[in-house]
Amino acid sequence: MPKEVYSLEDLAERWDVPHNAVYTALRSGSLQGFKIGGKWRVTAEALRDFESRPAIPTAPPAQPPRQFIY
Repeated sequence: MPKEVYSLEDLAERWDVPHNAVYTALRSGSLQGFKIGGKWRVTAEALRDFESRPAIPTAPPAQPPRQFIY
């Protein structure tokens, strides 16, 4: 049976990322969560919503330097 509420540690393990990456997503608001007793929790619904969004591209491909013809 799937969990209804996930901890920061659960999500870090699920996504194989450091804890601070999950914390950053929570603090920025891109991942919706709440605190209980000072610890972050994320509902299954918020998790599905976050995982269904497309990933943001990290950077556009680098363009070669311009060559000027004199």
